[in-house]
Amino acid sequence: MGLGIKKGGVILTVTSLAGAIALPFGGMYNADKWATTGLSETLYYELRPYNIRVRTFVPEAVFTSFVKNEDANDIADNPMRTNTVKILIPDGLDKMKQIDEAVDDLYTAATDDDPDRMVYVTGQTAKEIYQKRQEMGDEAFRKYFAKLLLAE
Repeated sequence: MGLGIKKGGVILTVTSLAGAIALPFGGMYNADKWATTGLSETLYYELRPYNIRVRTFVPEAVFTSFVKNEDANDIADNPMRTNTVKILIPDGLDKMKQIDEAVDDLYTAATDDDPDRMVYVTGQTAKEIYQKRQEMGDEAFRKYFAKLLLAE
């Protein structure tokens, strides 16, 4: 046979809803997250014969330094940015999950034995948005999402 190398394992990437849905004013961030999602899917196929599971963790909006450094005035002065925040964080910035609250969901993604599942979306709002895109398809979702973003 071989050298007795045990096949198996897990590769876990953490991305964002921005890896499935482009969010306004986040071009570089979106590009990074889409690239991470694409690389993860590539690895999902390539490593499957070796029993290596690839997981992509898509957490809901979580309070991090990235959010902390957002300028509240910039958000308030731009209706599209304001609407983006309202869509992604409907309960407001002060009610956002803390990063440590996402750890249990991350653990679930890493330890799930389902060999076919790759994407783990957490948080009610993120799940709803992600599922809506899946159900509607790309073009219909873009029209729908643009209307939400442009609503005043």
